[in-house]
Amino acid sequence: MNLRAGVLVPVLLLLVACGGEERVTAASVVEQCDPESSYLELSSDEKSIEYNFHAGTEKAEAVYYCLWEKTGAPSSVDYRMMETRPIDGTQTASWDGWEVFWSYEGKSEGSTIHLSEV
Repeated sequence: MNLRAGVLVPVLLLLVACGGEERVTAASVVEQCDPESSYLELSSDEKSIEYNFHAGTEKAEAVYYCLWEKTGAPSSVDYRMMETRPIDGTQTASWDGWEVFWSYEGKSEGSTIHLSEV
């Protein structure tokens, strides 16, 4: 075994044992997706995010898609949100440590999205 492999193997084992990645938090998602805090509202305990989403502006839509990218949401969450009608009421989805609740009130009201760490 060469020296590089002798050092690399224990480091890789340590990363695997520790999870290898830092946990994505609601606070870090807000910081990355909306640093000016103009769209997203972080809860006082920093465990959930509220977003009153109104499609139509490039920035609002960029924040929306950033939420899903940073939290690792499956594409089915976006699809379900886009297909929600006012008559459907509150909808939910969960994945890898996250849970989201949303409702659609119609074009004038938009969607209320509540995303939480679990």
